Amino acid sequence: MDRIKNLTFSQTVSLILIFSSILSVNIGKKFSYSTILVILICSLSSIILLTLLFLIIPNRANFFVYLSLIFSISLVYAFYKNVSFPYFYNKPVTARMKLLSDPKIRMKTLQYTARLKGMNYPYSKPDKRIIVHFTQQKILLNLPFMKVFPQRGDMVEVEGIFMELPYEKAKDYAVYLKSRSISAIFEGHSGGFAILKNPNPYFITALSNKLKSYVKRVNSRLLLWPQSEFVTALFTGNRDNLPRSVIESFKRSGTMHILAVSGLHIGFLIFFFFLFFKILRVNQIVSYIILIGIVTFYMIFIGDSPSVKRASLMVLCGIGVFLFDRDRNYLNILSITFNILWVSSPLIIINPGFMLSFSATFAILFLVPYLKRFFKSIMPSFLAASLSVSAGVQVYLLPVMLSFFGSFSYINIIANLPIVPLAGLSLALEILCLIFYSLFLPLAVIFAEVNIVIVAIILRLAHFFSRVPPITVQGVPIYIIPFYFLAVTAGIWLLFKRADT
Repeated sequence: MDRIKNLTFSQTVSLILIFSSILSVNIGKKFSYSTILVILICSLSSIILLTLLFLIIPNRANFFVYLSLIFSISLVYAFYKNVSFPYFYNKPVTARMKLLSDPKIRMKTLQYTARLKGMNYPYSKPDKRIIVHFTQQKILLNLPFMKVFPQRGDMVEVEGIFMELPYEKAKDYAVYLKSRSISAIFEGHSGGFAILKNPNPYFITALSNKLKSYVKRVNSRLLLWPQSEFVTALFTGNRDNLPRSVIESFKRSGTMHILAVSGLHIGFLIFFFFLFFKILRVNQIVSYIILIGIVTFYMIFIGDSPSVKRASLMVLCGIGVFLFDRDRNYLNILSITFNILWVSSPLIIINPGFMLSFSATFAILFLVPYLKRFFKSIMPSFLAASLSVSAGVQVYLLPVMLSFFGSFSYINIIANLPIVPLAGLSLALEILCLIFYSLFLPLAVIFAEVNIVIVAIILRLAHFFSRVPPITVQGVPIYIIPFYFLAVTAGIWLLFKRADT
């Protein structure tokens, strides 16, 4: 009981939500769509009756009863979000959908994340369209390669067929899609494709599309290849045009997070603009308000990325804490961010990007301060800070990497020391280049030339560290991760708590 009291309410709720999601993932696969609906209705009725009972008879419910009620509600909600709408699989339909992501090129196929808005079922009247409002789940849209790509935010109509997630053929891929709330795959064909509506040119989605085109145009003009593609990936997260050898170098060296836009990039972005506002002597309150707009726009600009959403929400919560002068418990802010993201998608906890992002952030907030204190006693402060972050994060990433990817690159503890700050410098130069390209081109060219050298060093370092073979362990089950986290966190807490006393 005392240990539960040491947790804040938000942290306790986070643990309950994680447990309810784990149960819903496995149990939900064993029931049909109609059966799940009956279970949900009965469970929801019971929860409503229990809630009314607590309201009628006060002071009869203790803390654990309230936690049980939260668990029941979260389990029912997780079941609901886990159920896939029963599409007419493998039968031709005409579907209307809104594109939520930028196109990804996969083997001469355009791939989008889309939200279904309506469809004509097989054998229905041509003028009778069924609007789908019930599940609001996303689908994966595959289209043949076309000369003119539809853009994110477009409303499109596509003829094709729905296909189930490939659990039998590619279970890991199916689970990954499910963790992104994707309930089915839609194979469309270009003959029955039409763009019904483009987003308003002044909407933030359309502005994001224009900015991405601007970034690509500037980098292709001012930087050499492949440095231009690397900087584009660093700023936008789009790695489609990067050489496979470069991507493999970052994977094997354990520095792939540099190319996957995450909290690291949000941190660089915030630091750059905060320093810029400080040089201009902008009022601190005004600076924070402007940063809210910058972070919100960048989160929408990147798109459907769990790590960016997590980092952006944490920054926004942190700014709110400062503006309203609240207690700055950053672990509590992390748990609040988790709860918000969980509501949008309970299955996000089995998404590898989400796990890596939250694990790394938790390590920075919980373990790194202890390690920094230890390393400072044996090495200079600047080196102790970098090494403690690099080492602390890897402690918590170990089971996630082994479970999802089957390998763990221990050399990244050293590789991150030079590559991370160089990537931050490259991102800052990219922002300056984008700003001055339209204002004063000669200065933009200077920034680009310096960035070419910086990126060349990063690529060379990634190739050098990739030569160290990683630890390879296959078949690590995903349920090992929460037990590992609990054991490591409890052990570290007890170890340093005893050392402090």
